[in-house]
Amino acid sequence: MRVNRIRDFGKMKNINGGMKVSSNPFSKGSQRYRLFEILSNLKWHCANCELPGSQPAATIRDLRRKGYDIISAARKGADRSAIFCKKCGVIRTHYKLNNLKPVHSPKERSSLPDWLVERILKLYDQREAISNRKRHPKALTVDHRVPNIRWKESEETFKPNISDIEIREKFQLLTNEDNLWKSRMCEECVKTGIRQPFMNLNFFYIGSDKYDENIGCKGCGWHNPNEWKKELNDLFKQLKQTIEDFINNGERKSDKKTNNLENFF
Repeated sequence: MRVNRIRDFGKMKNINGGMKVSSNPFSKGSQRYRLFEILSNLKWHCANCELPGSQPAATIRDLRRKGYDIISAARKGADRSAIFCKKCGVIRTHYKLNNLKPVHSPKERSSLPDWLVERILKLYDQREAISNRKRHPKALTVDHRVPNIRWKESEETFKPNISDIEIREKFQLLTNEDNLWKSRMCEECVKTGIRQPFMNLNFFYIGSDKYDENIGCKGCGWHNPNEWKKELNDLFKQLKQTIEDFINNGERKSDKKTNNLENFF
């Protein structure tokens, strides 16, 4: 059978019958170009041994912002999660491109100016949100509380008069590792419609684990770890006081029935 060849963005592509021809829209030699080349066969690829770079998830996020539909398989028990990599010999995170063309409107993030990054670092005293530890600026990432994949439109350019309140509402500091962790949880939330547990605790101080457009990300620990911890501590204090009151009332009134504990939880 004769195989046709065409030149596409400087790269030779074989086409045969119904095989689709992909055009790589990114600069040749760039990280995005190399990753797109691999994903363009629309199959699952191991993040550890097949995709370029030490952190392909960051490049994946860039492509998603450009509107490309890329799904991930990262956690055992989640949809399409248990993908075994024959080369690695273990279950690994995998990524798959669903369409060669963008399927979403691009939602671009404005590049954070140096003055704003410095101000955010100073405002939070260089403390990352999850453990509240003070870290070196190079170990920290300025994270948008609402992930890019939940945006309805691109981000506006930041104005010099942005208030501290606006900064706290929009940004937080995370370590590079925790920022990647959060990104994967947000991806799972978008994919399944189920908000993901924070620190393995399925607690949401606003709403439930089902994502609600009217609530958005509020109430989720990934959106605001500090507020999440405060609300959980307040709940524990209320529960402790309720139990103490219950015990004290029971000691004073031993003839009262005390088997209706569910009312206290």
